[in-house]
Amino acid sequence: MAAIQLLGQCAVGGMSQDGAPLRIERQEQALLTYLLLHEKAPVHRERLIETLWPERPPENGCRCLSTAIWRLHKTMTPDAGIRIETSRAGWLRLRIEDSVTVDLWEFRRCSAEALHAQPTLGMRAVGLCARLERAVELYHGALCPHLDHSWLVEARLALEEQYLDCLAVLAGIHDEVGDHNRALVGYRQMLAVNRAREDAHTRMMEIYWKLGWRERAIRQYEQCAAALLADLDVTPMPETEALFRTILDGSRRSECKAQARWDARVDRPALLARIVAIQARMEHAQTDLVQLLQFVHTCDEPPLLPFMSGPDADERGLDC
Repeated sequence: MAAIQLLGQCAVGGMSQDGAPLRIERQEQALLTYLLLHEKAPVHRERLIETLWPERPPENGCRCLSTAIWRLHKTMTPDAGIRIETSRAGWLRLRIEDSVTVDLWEFRRCSAEALHAQPTLGMRAVGLCARLERAVELYHGALCPHLDHSWLVEARLALEEQYLDCLAVLAGIHDEVGDHNRALVGYRQMLAVNRAREDAHTRMMEIYWKLGWRERAIRQYEQCAAALLADLDVTPMPETEALFRTILDGSRRSECKAQARWDARVDRPALLARIVAIQARMEHAQTDLVQLLQFVHTCDEPPLLPFMSGPDADERGLDC
């Protein structure tokens, strides 16, 4: 099956004479990517030239476009299922058969269906999760990361936001049903792409707080504040600050409750008296030990101490 991959890399498979992935030059990759971004909508020749070859005169740009189209058609087999149609009015459009898969198009469709769906329960919720998981699976990385054209920046950011939104919705569903581990995995995936996504930090703080992991929740807030300051030069939103204060206050209240439970169980005067008695016995034992050592030091021969006496003293390895 012929397949075109644009997310994470630009690869065209199943369209060459021997079925191996096509080797397409950067100029043809840029043309194919631009047309695929518009899916099957027509694009005018002048717009293509101005976008792909802005530094060239119109005549040279026109020749570059014609050459790129010719090279693409020559690289692919006649039955590859993809052609670039041209009209006398100067319009170009991709004609792609249904047998050809395009990861960009499928990702757009799955993410759009999932993100615009109404919250549901039961089998519909299962279908929603399936579409979200499929969208997340399709996103292998940025759109054609090896191409450095300026017109790709906006498209990359839009696709990245769609991916992050899918992760956020999917992680939220896992959190609602109590699958906190999968929810945390989803939020970590979001932060791996954009560490300044404050909503992911906040949701992780809430999960840690619910699970009783206060220290992790506090560290997550610190990471959030540091990322926002470094990347966006802003501070956390008031909602995040309020959650952080709640976690801190809850930690202090828990410590106070634990201290109160300890105070209720322990008889402090009796405990203090016991500590004093133990300390007195230790001091008395230390005094006895000092006196014994002084006595041994004054003896011409080592004395036979009580624990060293008996017929089996030699067997215990005590050399008197």
